[in-house]
Formats: sequence, structure tokens, C-alpha cells
Amino acid sequence: MIADFGEVRPLSNIREAEARHIQALLCLFARYGLVVPGNPRPGKVELYASLQAACEDGVAAEIANAELYDQLLGAPGRPDILALLHNL
Repeated sequence: MIADFGEVRPLSNIREAEARHIQALLCLFARYGLVVPGNPRPGKVELYASLQAACEDGVAAEIANAELYDQLLGAPGRPDILALLHNL
């Protein structure tokens, strides 16, 4: 999206936040000796007609993420994993 719409907010903020989230998850995977799964999405990013449309889709994705985290936080787990999920 940044290639299409430029270094504009909120896209630049989202990219930075997601990079921090990825780094936190990578640390957790390393701590437990887990293999990081591949990314099935390269080259499959949606193209949007406008920044507004991209942001609307982003809001929907964030709502879905929050629902996923709520489910994961309801499961029993290790305190460090639950703390990370809570922070994300």
C-alpha cells in the first residue's frame, strides 16, 4: 500500500507497529526453539482504489485480529506467551 499511496499515515505507522509485533513474536519463537512458518502472502497483497478503501480494510483486519487474540488469551498457556499476546 505504501508503494501505491506513499509514506502516509496511518500506513507508515502500521508498518512500524507490525515490524515490532513480528520482532516480539520472533523472539518468542526463538526462546522455545520453534520454526517460524513461512509467509504465504508475498505477492498476494490487495490493491486498493483509494487510501480510504485501504484503511477501511485495515480496520476490519484489526477487528479480526482482536477477536483472534481474545480467543488465544482465553486458552491456558505459558505466562510469557499470554503476556505477549496481551501486549499485541
